[in-house]
Amino acid sequence: MKKKSTNRIALVIGITLIVLGTYFPGTNLAGWGGLLLITLGCMVYFKKRKPSLSAKRAPLHIELLKREMRSTQAKIDLLKDYQERGEVAKYQRLSQEVLEELEEIEDELRRVGPFIDASDQARIVGHIAQTKLEIEENRFGQESGRRLDTREGIGDWSFGFSARQVERSAPDIFPYCKEIEQSHQGVLAKISEYPGGNRQELLQAHEKQMARYKDVVEAYLAMKEDPASFSNVEDRLEQARLVLKRFDENLRQVLLDLGLANRKEAQAWLEILSRKL
Repeated sequence: MKKKSTNRIALVIGITLIVLGTYFPGTNLAGWGGLLLITLGCMVYFKKRKPSLSAKRAPLHIELLKREMRSTQAKIDLLKDYQERGEVAKYQRLSQEVLEELEEIEDELRRVGPFIDASDQARIVGHIAQTKLEIEENRFGQESGRRLDTREGIGDWSFGFSARQVERSAPDIFPYCKEIEQSHQGVLAKISEYPGGNRQELLQAHEKQMARYKDVVEAYLAMKEDPASFSNVEDRLEQARLVLKRFDENLRQVLLDLGLANRKEAQAWLEILSRKL
């Protein structure tokens, strides 16, 4: 707190010197003020900038990351208790803290990434993405005065057909559709967090992929509900199931890859989202 206060004082002094310098051009007040602001900016930059991790220091950071993950997981377990007991206010407060901690874990995971097994890293990234999605859904459900259907995992789905419709008419593809919807929401969350200015391009690439999924499910539902109107219906249903299975697996991989990608490399994100599912 003391350092923040000192930084504010330095900022005020720097701006004041610059302003005074405009009224007294014969002095170096503006120059000193500018120098003070540049120095302050450099201090803030290097304080926030995280240096690359050396192999010698990596084990310590990995151990600290494990401790942080255990601590956050304990809070996630507590969130589940709050949800079951209907303690909305406590859930809302703690869930915001957990979301911030998960962001910090993701940042640290990127730093130690070169020093841990790739499959472990992908598994952790996937778990974090799924946890963040569930927390956000619960927060939204509480704020809108409703509870999510925990059996279905998600209330209304995004593509013109509901969870209940799929479960009733095509229970054999319901697990795939449920996972795809969750991964879809996770990808949307990732895009919304993207710091660059080309979110719309990323969103369009993802929506183009999801349009194919929508077409497959709608055709599947039509064949299940009126099989007499289609030829070779069983073969076509089996092909559609395989397509959905692959789509589910590939979309989950997209979500994992986005979690591992550099947030500043727009082309890498676009290539991941444009990859054929």
